[in-house]
Amino acid sequence: MSVRRLGRDEHEFLRTTRLRGLLDEPDSSGSTYECEVAFTDAVWMQRLRTDGNPHDVSDASDGTPNGIAAGTPDATSSHAANLVGMWVEPAARATVVADALITEVIRWAERGRTVC
Repeated sequence: MSVRRLGRDEHEFLRTTRLRGLLDEPDSSGSTYECEVAFTDAVWMQRLRTDGNPHDVSDASDGTPNGIAAGTPDATSSHAANLVGMWVEPAARATVVADALITEVIRWAERGRTVC
């Protein structure tokens, strides 16, 4: 398992993984599959812009995603950040995947929320 930051050119990967998570756990998000499946490529690209919110993905040994998490700056404090979205593949739950994804969001927040 590895955790990596999604790059600007991975909007299709983000879309596929995010929609998969919304289908798997429809009540765990502030959004819905029906809403996000209608997003244009531009919306998915916007989410991965350099100054945007980081999206980290955990890849299984075969390269398939087994989890994703996103952070965002807190709207009320320049010294805070929020974990705003996370999904872990059912087969990868109760493993280190969730911990690894949360750790990456925390590291981003501790670095002053800069996106590399």
